[in-house]
Amino acid sequence: MSSLASNVATSAPDESEPGEEAPRIPVRDYIPYILQAMADQNVSIRKLALKTGIRRGRLSNLLRLDLDPSARESMTLVEFQTILHVLGIGFIQAVLGVETLRDLSLLHDGRFSTMMQMISEVFASLPITLVNALNEVEGMDGTEIRREWATPLRDGVVDRVVREVAAIIERRAKLDQTFRLD
Repeated sequence: MSSLASNVATSAPDESEPGEEAPRIPVRDYIPYILQAMADQNVSIRKLALKTGIRRGRLSNLLRLDLDPSARESMTLVEFQTILHVLGIGFIQAVLGVETLRDLSLLHDGRFSTMMQMISEVFASLPITLVNALNEVEGMDGTEIRREWATPLRDGVVDRVVREVAAIIERRAKLDQTFRLD
């Protein structure tokens, strides 16, 4: 950030009380996530440049692992989406991965990467599916929906997923046992 930009950013008026610091927006760093995906897939900067159409020098500047992410050049949304697409990572999958799992080794652990793919598929289609389902409820106009419902709904979904996975594992074990007896 230039000195002019940082001066403007720190002296910009806000609505907070004098002496109070404005809340800082947490910075989510997607670069380690992208670099780990590149390493997992054996994709070099040169290969990524060829596949994305983004100049190699630009990619090198964007994907530098500086200690201070603010020292990097800013990536456009189109560049971000293009890089993710080439690496076979969905946008929602990347956001969920970086937002929910802080340990990068877990992000690319086979157990969790598959889970993130599944969750991203669920979330990609969830809004329209939910809207269509709620449209079928008699007398519902949408004003009944509350933000507070998020926690019980999330807990219900997690409980249901755990029960379904346990049932699948149990069925597989029974099938496995049946095949061993034959």
